[in-house]
Amino acid sequence: MVLDGRGPTEVARDLDIPLSCLRRWKKDLLEKMDQGGAPGERSASDMAAEMDKLRRELSDMTVQRDILKKTIRIFDEMDGAGRRRSTC
Repeated sequence: MVLDGRGPTEVARDLDIPLSCLRRWKKDLLEKMDQGGAPGERSASDMAAEMDKLRRELSDMTVQRDILKKTIRIFDEMDGAGRRRSTC
């Protein structure tokens, strides 16, 4: 609202939300900022735990991808009868 010069009524209409809801969100955000917290602020331990979780998930996905690549390579080497094609 402040950044683009639009009024709260116009913003609420564009977002298809009640004006009272928009005002409450703004009030809550300003209160949180007054308390020294930034919107979406999380503790370092929460972020570290999420990073660990994401690293494990990435590792699992990488293993699954590699298995699928090998499986595709094996099927590409087979003939229609399910036998491996001769490389000679």
